[in-house]
Amino acid sequence: MAHLQSGLIIGILIGALTPHSAAWCETPVSTSPPFKVESLVDRGDEANPISLSTTIFSEAKAFDFLKDPREVTIIDWRGNRVILLNPCHREEAELSFDAILRFHERVQSRARQERDPRQRFAADPDFAIQFDQAKDTLLLTSPWLTYRITTRSDIDPAIIREFLRFSDLMARVNCLLVQGSRLPNPRLKVNQALAERNLFPVEVRLIAAPRNFLEWLPGRQSVVRSTHTLVVGLTEEDRVQIDQAEKWTHEFRRVNFIDYQAKLAGN
Repeated sequence: MAHLQSGLIIGILIGALTPHSAAWCETPVSTSPPFKVESLVDRGDEANPISLSTTIFSEAKAFDFLKDPREVTIIDWRGNRVILLNPCHREEAELSFDAILRFHERVQSRARQERDPRQRFAADPDFAIQFDQAKDTLLLTSPWLTYRITTRSDIDPAIIREFLRFSDLMARVNCLLVQGSRLPNPRLKVNQALAERNLFPVEVRLIAAPRNFLEWLPGRQSVVRSTHTLVVGLTEEDRVQIDQAEKWTHEFRRVNFIDYQAKLAGN
């Protein structure tokens, strides 16, 4: 997958492509109030997180601050671009929405041709969906993946739309950034189900079907959990973080995405 992914990245970033857009790019700028979401990803053990990040939403932009490796991602909705900042090496790279979308389409097309049924499912996932309104829980099931989601229905719909739009884009960006990562399509289906019901995801548990006998044993099931804590309104510290990130976009050395990705991986 790594060689395939690198080849696709190079082909998309340097190839001559006819631009086109997607629905998540064309959505009008949100009218939601400023807010932030603190996210934690782990395997059911908060003491050993896979990743920690804070995402601040303000003035038609989303600023995602990842703790390890230290990285800032700025989503500029009006500019149709993603800016990646590496504070350790004072470098930045930029990706257009079109390049991100085309990478996703190429990887999805390849996955549809794979012999592995899991890969083909990831390209075109189909879930049975159940929503328990009394418990605010959403369940998406399939033979390969299951999502169990604890939700909130008392959130401003504009905030929900803005967060899910960010989540859609970052699912695609992470597929490009992290070699060997999952295709974004299953998470896009989850976000669609949440958006249709105006639900905010408080906790998302992704449970993968066992691949072998060992994974059938108790305690060996593959589970990835993400929790999202919403805070409406920004503090002075949040605004300082935003200002610092904006300042870095003018100060850091601009490099191409391939070099940026290699340097970040070596942090």
